[in-house]
Amino acid sequence: MLLLMLLVTAGCTTKIAYNYAHWWANWAVDDYIDLDREQKAFFKSEFRQLHQWHRETQLPLYVEFLEQLRTTLSEQQLTADSIHKQALATQQLMEHSKKKVTPALAQLLSSLSAKQADKLLKTLARETEKYLEENTYKTEEKRHKARRKAMTRFIKKWIGPLSREQKQLIEEWAQAMHPMAQLDADQQMLWQQKFADALAGAQQADIQIFLDRYLLDDESLWQAEYREQTEKNRRATRQLLANLLNSRSDKQRRKLDKKLNNLIEDFTQLQ
Repeated sequence: MLLLMLLVTAGCTTKIAYNYAHWWANWAVDDYIDLDREQKAFFKSEFRQLHQWHRETQLPLYVEFLEQLRTTLSEQQLTADSIHKQALATQQLMEHSKKKVTPALAQLLSSLSAKQADKLLKTLARETEKYLEENTYKTEEKRHKARRKAMTRFIKKWIGPLSREQKQLIEEWAQAMHPMAQLDADQQMLWQQKFADALAGAQQADIQIFLDRYLLDDESLWQAEYREQTEKNRRATRQLLANLLNSRSDKQRRKLDKKLNNLIEDFTQLQ
């Protein structure tokens, strides 16, 4: 989560975001659960230890990963497979933090009262409903426009203004993507039901089993159609990224290189 957050907030805000991660974490938890005094103290203590562990052990790995990524992206021709390898490397880094946090998370969740657990589950359900309302009932034209806009914004953040050719690549990708809103919502509801079953017993061991099974291996609950369509979309996206990166101008290459260098410098200073 921290890696994803920091990559998204790349630039001068990276160090601020990381150093104030405890504030963001408290804010996020408050949206889902009203912790009592003892639970807040536990959360604060555990997060402080996790943050220190992450700073000392994970940030050096992020620097190593980004240096390797910079080398890969400097190659003249990238392929969908090379993009896939980088995505898997990112996922592996995130798995380290997931494994580290699950014991404390299981302990915290097992301490929830029935009222707290009910609020948590209802909040998750409302989020799924909101997601459906915002996405399922959109026309295909609106979904296409939203995909194109989101990808364009993301790419411009890293390489700057796009050429006509690059805009056309994104246009074709957006048209080819399979709509996932209903499938996503179905998967969320399935996950939430499993989560509710684990919370019902309020036993730390049961919750730990749930987290190990469905948080560390979040694809284990994927249904066949969801898995098939997700992989199709991922393949299309990897090919898009390879095509966009291969079409970079010299100016775009310099901008991306500068972005990566800034991240490497920030992560090094944060250690």
